[in-house]
Amino acid sequence: MKLYDIIEIIKLTEQRGQELLIDALVMGIEIGRGNISDFNDLKSVVEQLKNLKQKIDNSLFSPFIRDDIYDRIINEKENLADVLQSFQNSLRRISQQNIQNGVCQVCNKYVHGQDKMKTIQWECNHLFHQQCVLPNLIIQNQTSPKYQCPICENQTPKDEIMNQLQNNKQQVVSCCPTPACRKKFVFQGQEIYRCQNCKKKYCLRCFSQSHGINKCQTSDNIEFKNGDNYKECPNCKKWIKTSQVDSTIQCYKCNKTVCLGCNDSKCSSCCQKKEKFFSSFLSKFSTKQQ
Repeated sequence: MKLYDIIEIIKLTEQRGQELLIDALVMGIEIGRGNISDFNDLKSVVEQLKNLKQKIDNSLFSPFIRDDIYDRIINEKENLADVLQSFQNSLRRISQQNIQNGVCQVCNKYVHGQDKMKTIQWECNHLFHQQCVLPNLIIQNQTSPKYQCPICENQTPKDEIMNQLQNNKQQVVSCCPTPACRKKFVFQGQEIYRCQNCKKKYCLRCFSQSHGINKCQTSDNIEFKNGDNYKECPNCKKWIKTSQVDSTIQCYKCNKTVCLGCNDSKCSSCCQKKEKFFSSFLSKFSTKQQ
């Protein structure tokens, strides 16, 4: 196999930057071990990694799955194709358990009979909270008469899915953890949030900004939940849970007053003048569940 041909195939994983370099490194290791011997082997692995990336991007899988996979390749010296297959088998078992237990396939939270958040169910019986699966529906081909299940790709008529969507048009939103950022996002069980406004990346699993691979540490048994609002203290980096968007918040760890208007831990009053603006913003931000 020629080097530049190999590179062109690896690029089909659709990864960018550090993730693409990691993919190239791991596949180089596999080629060196003889586990990938020809272009057919390489294309098969690349296709599986591409599918994995798409599911991670759609919040169907945790981004930390990649860390676990590559740890087994590099440190346990397992075969990449075998590891990917074992993960697929494990995810299928979990998916079947979720069906039996009435659990959303995206956020892994129970769907109760009196849950105010509406649900969507495919003919394959995979169940989702509506706002968890809605982004996936949006990116699917709008000209197709059917929607594919994000888990098993079973197809359900579009009319049936649309009928389920009609009863609930409102979404519960969370705020970007950057103090001065007013960007809202829908929590769908994702563990990484990349803000398109302030360009920062946050780990919703350990309540911190971007960290290295395998550096995530869960935060005091605290779990980010649907509709949660946190702001990060710029002084000590502790996340402060807020029930509403105030002009300032008090950090309980370092006892600093943080201004949500200028992102300055030393400011406590300059944005009080913007109270009227924040009140208007709050009315739009606090979309209530039906």
